[in-house]
Amino acid sequence: MTRRFSWLVWVLVANLVLAVGAVGAETAWEPQWLLRTELQLQNIGTTTMNRAIVEMPLIVEDSAYGLVVSEQFNAQLQDIVVLDCGTRKGIFRIGTLKPGESFTIRLEYFIDPDASLLVDGDEVVLPSLPPPDSAILDMALEVAGDVEGDENRFAALQRFTYQHMSYSLDSEWRNGGALQALHQAEGVCEDYAELLVALANALDIPSRTVYGYVFTPRSERWIRHAWVEYLSEDGYWQGTDPTFSAQVGLNEAVKYLGQGYSNLSARVRFVGGRLAGLWQETVEELEEQKSH
Repeated sequence: MTRRFSWLVWVLVANLVLAVGAVGAETAWEPQWLLRTELQLQNIGTTTMNRAIVEMPLIVEDSAYGLVVSEQFNAQLQDIVVLDCGTRKGIFRIGTLKPGESFTIRLEYFIDPDASLLVDGDEVVLPSLPPPDSAILDMALEVAGDVEGDENRFAALQRFTYQHMSYSLDSEWRNGGALQALHQAEGVCEDYAELLVALANALDIPSRTVYGYVFTPRSERWIRHAWVEYLSEDGYWQGTDPTFSAQVGLNEAVKYLGQGYSNLSARVRFVGGRLAGLWQETVEELEEQKSH
């Protein structure tokens, strides 16, 4: 999955994320993961850059994938905006940068994955979704229209998505959305997730894409990823990963860390100068927890 940036051309390096601020100071929860984000901004112009405002995606405070024990930011925080879907974004001021100067915004999160809970479906609403395209609706009905029960219909749609798609990092159709994934049948994790979400919502099964990070035994490192949650019959959001499996549910061999339910871009507004940016993300397992 790739992250798209607007208002500025960024160099994307997949490897970093940072934040800390007493979210659970009186609890016994122990952080096991450190998620760190760094965005380095450099004025490569010949005039001074002034009044820079930076919007950056933040991790959700609690989810089915972990509890944020603490978070901290090294830049001046102007506001935190929570979107309807539960995704947060921070708005930061960084002042002025003279020609050649740079500043790195750092966000750090200490997370306890063992304190995670199922998220009640009443707590977070779905992102705004357009009416399903006729091709999406037709395919959803063809695959699962005659299946009884939402759980079984969703399972049929996931099997179809997994079998229909071919994973390709080099695909020219990657990150093209649900309709393109249906027609081209190839892409990356975001395409799998968007297709399954579109098919499920076409049959009125509330579903949403989750953006975050996974650690797999095969990769032996944390990587950006997208998967799916659907609203189960008992009223909770259930995670499932159509990229990895035709079966409903999250892969037990994979560690999941959710960041949000919309794939926000970093955005910068400024006056004067010319900015270049470098984005890096990492998830680290804390050493004291590894030995437990």
